[in-house]
Amino acid sequence: MLGKVLKYEFKNSVAVMGIFYAALVLFTIMGCFGLHGLQIDSSASTPASVWFGVLLVFYFVGMVAVNVVSFIYFCKSYSTTMYSAQGYLTFTLPVNPTTIYSAKVICAFIWMMVTFILSGVSLFLFIWSGLTPEAIMEFKTLDWAALSQEMYMDSGITLEYLISLMCISMPLSFLWYILFIFSCISAGQLVNRNRMVCSILTGVIIYTIMEAANLVIMAFTGYYDYMGLVMDSSVSEEELMNSMHSMLNSTMIGSVIVQILFLIALWFFCCYINKKKLNLE
Repeated sequence: MLGKVLKYEFKNSVAVMGIFYAALVLFTIMGCFGLHGLQIDSSASTPASVWFGVLLVFYFVGMVAVNVVSFIYFCKSYSTTMYSAQGYLTFTLPVNPTTIYSAKVICAFIWMMVTFILSGVSLFLFIWSGLTPEAIMEFKTLDWAALSQEMYMDSGITLEYLISLMCISMPLSFLWYILFIFSCISAGQLVNRNRMVCSILTGVIIYTIMEAANLVIMAFTGYYDYMGLVMDSSVSEEELMNSMHSMLNSTMIGSVIVQILFLIALWFFCCYINKKKLNLE
């Protein structure tokens, strides 16, 4: 049943997301053309350079707009199809409320990941269009092994480890923002009046608890001990580096664990409201 609901969600959103991605392609072309044009015409006084600058502004504004508006679209869609008058139709379907909720979360998550990846490709093409042949050759001949080793000496973390950790934390961050907003919207169902106020207060409470948990993680992973060593002039550089290596590694892993725990909690929170506390308008 989840597959059928997912198919419906994607079918319902593909047209809108197609428009967003078409706009992203257009903005990318404008940005690449503008940056490449400025590389050719570096004079700031010519009319052409002014237009190239305008294209760059359109590119950056468009990139932000596509990512922000697409996220708002899924939040608005969740609120409308679940808790407005349309919610009566949604919850009369012979489908478990958790299945409906899961489909909406998965659909939003996949689309946001695709948007993020396409935005990354767009940014890469934009930067590449402004590189000189010498810079491109230098990039191709870059010694990544030496760069990773230098990074390890400075922070105790290799480039490969950082990339792998980012591949884990970035999807978790997208899922966190989706579940966070969905949870705030769902919390409005707990009251009959002032639902927006209830949703905002829920967001403030969840965010505060999340920040408090991060502070606890920083305390247990040695962040404050490390800061104390930084302020102590008698501590050797080698001891300071060892402390920083241990602290960074433990803090990043601890943050990922806390994020996963909060994701699980928010998931069950929304499922509970949709099953037990549904209060449609």
